[in-house]
Amino acid sequence: MIRFSTLWLHPRPSACRYRPIEPHDRRLLPLSESDYPDVTRYYAEISHGNLLRYRIDENPCRVQVVQTVDTVHYVLRAMTRNILPLSELGVPASIQKYLLAPDLKGLLLIAGPQNSGKTTLAGSLVRERIERYGGAAQVIEDPPELDLDGVYKNGIIQQLDARAADVGVHGFDGAAWLATDALRADTDILFLGEVRFAQEAHTVVEKSAIDALVVTTIHASGVHTAVERLVSLSSERWGSEESANMIADALSMVLHLELSTQSVQGGESTKILRIKPLIVSGDSGHGIRSAIRARRFSELLSTSKIQIAQITNRRPT
Repeated sequence: MIRFSTLWLHPRPSACRYRPIEPHDRRLLPLSESDYPDVTRYYAEISHGNLLRYRIDENPCRVQVVQTVDTVHYVLRAMTRNILPLSELGVPASIQKYLLAPDLKGLLLIAGPQNSGKTTLAGSLVRERIERYGGAAQVIEDPPELDLDGVYKNGIIQQLDARAADVGVHGFDGAAWLATDALRADTDILFLGEVRFAQEAHTVVEKSAIDALVVTTIHASGVHTAVERLVSLSSERWGSEESANMIADALSMVLHLELSTQSVQGGESTKILRIKPLIVSGDSGHGIRSAIRARRFSELLSTSKIQIAQITNRRPT
């Protein structure tokens, strides 16, 4: 079996390449000839079924179709199967207490650069809350990155691929359409994978006003820029002032993540997770909400301190 983080499938097996699972190894390696029958079968099954997800020996992979000038490639990204609890991700106990509070509602915005663990933390939170309290969650990603879909003891997580939505009929992007439809299904938690465009920003802000927890991620350099970017994206529909007012009311918490890896003795590695929380809900968040309404985003920089955790010998997310 090929152990890969990403596998590039080509109709000619000798042209297939894979990236090893070791952190920081960016090489694309050729397959051995003994793997040719397997990758030939993978290519045929994916192309015949037009699949967006594929399993290799029960290991889930997300599929991206790439049409080059010569042929069709399929890029398989290995999905995270082992969804760790928040405690094992290095989330400090004080933040865990807030994230796992039974009455947590509104918009939870998880920010950070690429590969900082935003999606991993969001998926862990959704699963842990469903396992602890039960209920229904919908997870909408483009494409799916985590293996969350399934029935739990007192709940269910429905994982949807935004690419499967009929965008032409609905008139806007698939993620926004599915999120709009999700809360009609009596959903307790909505996880929209990432806010990148105006329609997704409108959707998560609007749905946060309903009695549900809405979780999403956004690329940003800090808690203040995360809120500022969300206001900017939402302004396309509501204008800057109205967007700031709505987001000040909707936000429950912003978490900014930074993840780095340090080598230690014995060939192991240590991940350094830096989390800066911005708690907006409750009486303590009055000043924060006022700053957001006034669009004084730089004032959010001094509202909380960075918390640091170390997690030894785990692969970076």
